[in-house]
Amino acid sequence: MEFLEEAKLMSDLRHKHVLRLLGICLDADSPWLILELMEAGDLLKYLRENRTLQPSDRHALRLQDLLAMCEDVAQGCCYLEEQHFVHRDLACRNCLISAKNRKNRIVKIGDFGLARDIYKDDYYRMVNAIIR
Repeated sequence: MEFLEEAKLMSDLRHKHVLRLLGICLDADSPWLILELMEAGDLLKYLRENRTLQPSDRHALRLQDLLAMCEDVAQGCCYLEEQHFVHRDLACRNCLISAKNRKNRIVKIGDFGLARDIYKDDYYRMVNAIIR
């Protein structure tokens, strides 16, 4: 059921900076989400790999590149907020990079397993919270 809920959630989302669901495969043993190809992998791995590059390397990240990636994630978050969703696990490991090439590089938010509609009950409730 959780798998189908995530698939349904993702199928409704359409934005340049949110990972797009292309289809699902309901194999009896293990169902699959079929997502668009994000050639460069996740943002965490991508940033770690780029730490070792010299500034002269053509794939080395510049400040301008980092700011563009931040803007991509922010635009994706803005869209999710407009759709009344909170991701609840937004992290570099859940953001994917389309390409290493600067011209084609887009960061997209993925992994919506913990996303919730915050307006479903018109409020968001914390349960069992300890405040110190």
